[in-house]
Amino acid sequence: MSAGLAGGNYRHIGISWATDVMVTAASSGDSWESMSSTVRTLDLVVTDNYPTENACISMGVPPERILRIPWGPAPDLGGPTGARQDFDLPEARSLILYPRSLEPHYQPDVFVEALAIVARAHPAALAVLVETGSLVDEVRAQVARLGLEDSLSWQPSRSAKQFQELLALADVLVVSPKTDGTSVTVMDAMSMGVPVVSSLTSGSAEWIMDGITGWSFPVGDSDALATAILSALNCDPQRRHKITGAASNLVAVRGGWEASSRRFCRAIEELIDSLEA
Repeated sequence: MSAGLAGGNYRHIGISWATDVMVTAASSGDSWESMSSTVRTLDLVVTDNYPTENACISMGVPPERILRIPWGPAPDLGGPTGARQDFDLPEARSLILYPRSLEPHYQPDVFVEALAIVARAHPAALAVLVETGSLVDEVRAQVARLGLEDSLSWQPSRSAKQFQELLALADVLVVSPKTDGTSVTVMDAMSMGVPVVSSLTSGSAEWIMDGITGWSFPVGDSDALATAILSALNCDPQRRHKITGAASNLVAVRGGWEASSRRFCRAIEELIDSLEA
């Protein structure tokens, strides 16, 4: 689509290219050639992480045509005020929220395999999954095969405010994608003081530094994910507070919609001015 828009009496802006550049382009030589020729036609490439910015530069995009702005955390929705009973969640369990849709890119099967290990070591753990995505049936079958029905709660899709309330109730947030940029959900959790466990992708490494702002694990490694989840759940309260405080501070200083939107508006204005000149 973007390649077909090259040329014309307008300015062409490409937004959020992390998966295209970091996954699609890496899949084959032809994909690399196609992607690199496309990004070079853009008047502005907007990305949210350094690795994608560096990949675009390596493909020949001039640095001055790249705008790197973190997307999160989400705008204030009035503050989370929900209670566990609002979501039919028990008070006495440790909630592990898996917020991503159940799609192959996010590797929910890796999370469920890790949950089997966590459930044996920490019986009070309760995973919370959102029932959306193309792999719902496969994940349900995996849960049944591993006998994890009592260790998992299914939630329907929620409004943005309801999801914020659910996130605030979590004891740990877990994301396990193959690759990622700056995840708004992760940024939300960090700003709320919710411990984050994330697969170690090039984008997430900017935000989740193991033992400093959260816990990380190698992509696709369910054993390492289980270890990271248990470390977060069993972490000494004082150390946990230091880690979540560091995460919140990082997001406050480096992230935020307000500052990012102002920079984006200025970049658009400059492109319009150059078009009219």
